[in-house]
Amino acid sequence: MKKIDLSSLSEFKKPNSSELKDRFKKATSRSSWINYIVIFFSIYFVWNTGVAMRHNQKLEAKLDNLSNKAALLEEANKNLALQKNYYSSREYQEKALKENFNLVGPGESVLIIKDLPEPTITTNNVFAELQELRKLLNQ
Repeated sequence: MKKIDLSSLSEFKKPNSSELKDRFKKATSRSSWINYIVIFFSIYFVWNTGVAMRHNQKLEAKLDNLSNKAALLEEANKNLALQKNYYSSREYQEKALKENFNLVGPGESVLIIKDLPEPTITTNNVFAELQELRKLLNQ
């Protein structure tokens, strides 16, 4: 076993009351308080900088999300404008009259084919596209 030299423990002796008073005076001196205040404000500013950076990241994510939604709405508006132009065109009006009212143009003949299944998929459905757009926006 190793023997411990008690003389080396004298370094760790308890300070007497005058030493404690001196240490307390040194710790509470004006320059020490200034140091404490500087350290406190440094920590405060670093903390607030981190909080502000986190807040800015959240705001940037929201801005990106809103920008994407705005771009999607602009594309939907362009699509609706094109569909409006198409549905107001003379060609579509003729097509709609032929399909819905069984009218024929001059010089055309009608061919009727029986027992054809009805198409299940409808394309160019404005309402279905708007519903899909709403689903995308609500995500």
